[in-house]
Amino acid sequence: MDLDEALSQAMTENQLDPVYRGTIRTLLGRKDDFWRRCCGSNCEPCATTLARVVDRVRQLTAD
Repeated sequence: MDLDEALSQAMTENQLDPVYRGTIRTLLGRKDDFWRRCCGSNCEPCATTLARVVDRVRQLTAD
């Protein structure tokens, strides 16, 4: 599966608005330690949601 397909599928599965597609692309290239923590401020989307999407994209694109 290519990256665009994986992004679409992972975002749909996790009910993440397509407006965050660029954010997910950026996070795919960052070290996880720098952004994965939830701050507890009820942000939308929460870092844990973003992490689930990133993990799913990685899973779908793994060889």
